[in-house]
Amino acid sequence: MKSTIQKIYEKELGYHEMKPNDKEYLETEKEFNKAYDALKETLNEEQEKLLNEFYVQMGDVEWVLQYLSFKDGFRAGVRLGMEVGEEE
Repeated sequence: MKSTIQKIYEKELGYHEMKPNDKEYLETEKEFNKAYDALKETLNEEQEKLLNEFYVQMGDVEWVLQYLSFKDGFRAGVRLGMEVGEEE
């Protein structure tokens, strides 16, 4: 059974945009795709497969790091809310 925090992060609970509509994000993504495509064009078939596998693995690592950061931030926010409630 997934925790509530995990369900929120995985967009199973709440309202979430699938892709940020942020100018900086969109520009960064555009530059990444440009560099990725340029590199991919220089590779043979075997190298392209390795690059794709590397990209998938890199995404998995990034997902875990983002999830852990989200979970820690969520918990810190709950603790902060509890502290503020105790002060009143």
